[in-house]
Amino acid sequence: MPEALEHILSWMPFQAAIIMNDKHREILLSGAYGSAKTRTLCGRVVRKASNPGARVCLTRKTHTSLIATTVRTLLEADGELPPVLPPGSYTYKQDKGRIFVHGGGEIVLCGCDNHLRLGSEQFSDVMLDEGIETNEPEYIMLLGRMRVKYTLPDGSPNIRSMCIATNPGDPSHYLYKRFYTEQKADRLCIESNTSQNYYLPDDYRESLNELHGVFRDRYYLGLWVAFEGAIYPMFNPALHIGHHSGPWDYYVSGVDCGLNHPNVIRVHGCTRGSPRSHVLSEFHESGIVSPEFVKICVVTSKQYSPMTFVVDSAAADVMQQMREKDLHVILASKDVLPGIRGIQNDLVGTPIGGPLFTMEPTCSAGNEEYGLYRWKEGTEEPVKIKDDALDADRYARMYIRKGFADQRGLIMLGWQPGQDRKSGHKGAYQRFNPETQQTEIVPAELDIHDERFWSGGSGEVGEAATLRGRQ
Repeated sequence: MPEALEHILSWMPFQAAIIMNDKHREILLSGAYGSAKTRTLCGRVVRKASNPGARVCLTRKTHTSLIATTVRTLLEADGELPPVLPPGSYTYKQDKGRIFVHGGGEIVLCGCDNHLRLGSEQFSDVMLDEGIETNEPEYIMLLGRMRVKYTLPDGSPNIRSMCIATNPGDPSHYLYKRFYTEQKADRLCIESNTSQNYYLPDDYRESLNELHGVFRDRYYLGLWVAFEGAIYPMFNPALHIGHHSGPWDYYVSGVDCGLNHPNVIRVHGCTRGSPRSHVLSEFHESGIVSPEFVKICVVTSKQYSPMTFVVDSAAADVMQQMREKDLHVILASKDVLPGIRGIQNDLVGTPIGGPLFTMEPTCSAGNEEYGLYRWKEGTEEPVKIKDDALDADRYARMYIRKGFADQRGLIMLGWQPGQDRKSGHKGAYQRFNPETQQTEIVPAELDIHDERFWSGGSGEVGEAATLRGRQ
């Protein structure tokens, strides 16, 4: 056994899952501050490089940062923790950037800023520290370097792999898309947070736990959330993006049209008696002339029926053509800030039922805009870049919410204005509950945002809800 493997370290369970993995070609360890990401990556370096014939690339964005941080973790003690690669088990050729493991293979040290060297090398494995610093072309280049084959001691061929350790970043980052949005069988993502590392001092863990908002989400919990200037910092793809098969009672499509921007349709599936909606389908294309776009709307209305289109008022010609095709069209509210606040509240949702607004993973073009949406510095005005699906969703959600927020919408769903205004139920509503056969008085602040007060209603209620807005 190579000397490097005789050096016994106590690995935490999530670390062992990374270090010992031989099933996946691409592995991402995404973790918060102090979650032992680099040390785990170095542990995998040692295990892989202990095999004779292995050529393991250890890299980071720049060679300087690689030597100053990652290589120090590999070769030097960290407080009471010993070096990951034990002294005496290797020969370090600093001038060549190579570490030769006694009885094993070699570790090649090279930053991604040395494109000429990386482009001429071949490796059995690649270990990338702080992947958040890199761009996608650099990542693809590293993947293309994994060509070295060798035979393991048991006679089986080596399994070439790339492992990335990183702090989480914005959901728009290519690593998030690759490991969260574009999941594949040969890719693995393991998350770690600060609390999992029991080697950390208690006061350090507590100081991070006391952070608030997106700071705590990213730095303590290790979540991929938008940060700087984000309009929707509460957007979490793991929570808001997922498959939902329905069934749906009616559909609302937000429509945003543009000359120099994509034409967008976002189809929301809705259920009677609920303020929730789920984006089932999208159309997100540029360069479509209005007659062709209207044909697409017609096809959409046939596939999802009954359908209401909520259309940007700036597209008056499109609205007219849609009405000529007997499509049900509603003029969208253009109140931007109230609409944004509404979406923010929808994404947060309720403690009981969760978010009021979710999306299918297949609607990726529009979903990705949520992590990119930003305020102009020092203002409450959004930056008008890549916001087409955001506008379409805002139009749809404002229309959906209006059907529940005003008295007319509540009546259409089976509610009646409370008669007993002396009972103390200010702004209360009466509702006949078919399960108890009793009339209930429900305070307005507890109505549609708490699913305990919804039981589905009768068939007549459902029909009224389905035809909402067509009266």
